Amino acid sequence: MPLPVALERRGAAETTVYATNLSASGVCIHLREALPVGDAVLLRFALPGETGVLLARGRVSWCEEPPAIERARFVEAGVRFEVLAEPDRERIGRFVRACDPALS
Repeated sequence: MPLPVALERRGAAETTVYATNLSASGVCIHLREALPVGDAVLLRFALPGETGVLLARGRVSWCEEPPAIERARFVEAGVRFEVLAEPDRERIGRFVRACDPALS
């Protein structure tokens, strides 16, 4: 299930993107426009079924750019968390394990 994420970056308005793959070390997001690799971002999101918002600072580690001819509806980018409170990192780990018991 896609997870809504508020994305902030320098010089741009806050946008809502969607996480499709989440781990304690980073996230894969779907967005409308490619992000430059190396860009610093701030992410805010809540885990389903939990209260409280997680705040993570990260850096774009990769971003696909489909050929213009494909007219893709979205692009994918990977963000590696650089600053994430340890309790939030643990919350993400528990959430991921609960979603996929094979990871336990």
